[in-house]
Amino acid sequence: MKRLDADVKRLADERMNLLDAMAAAGPGNPALLTRLGEVEEAHGKATEQAAAIRGELAALESQVIDEADLKKALSSFTPVWDELFPAERARVVRLLVEVVRYHAASGEIEITFRPGGIRAMAAKEPQ
Repeated sequence: MKRLDADVKRLADERMNLLDAMAAAGPGNPALLTRLGEVEEAHGKATEQAAAIRGELAALESQVIDEADLKKALSSFTPVWDELFPAERARVVRLLVEVVRYHAASGEIEITFRPGGIRAMAAKEPQ
């Protein structure tokens, strides 16, 4: 992202320099016009890439599970869980848990939660 922002700034500066040079030399210089076209195209592509990456970063940041959300969700989980039928419990687990991995060599279990599931549960107040 930083590299693209630097490229956009550099290309904008180069465009201004080319426009200044064209003003001094006159608009009929084909080399300046060609280079200005190249810079405009590169600037447009860099700006589009930066916007796409900003969108991807925003999407990724929205998937991060906040510790406070997790604590809130877990604190309200037990009373609800105790009231659920087995089929409902299975559905809740499928909504909350994305992947469970067992590492036989170390005997460890790794659980990956669905970020949206934790958020949705945290947003609901216990009844």
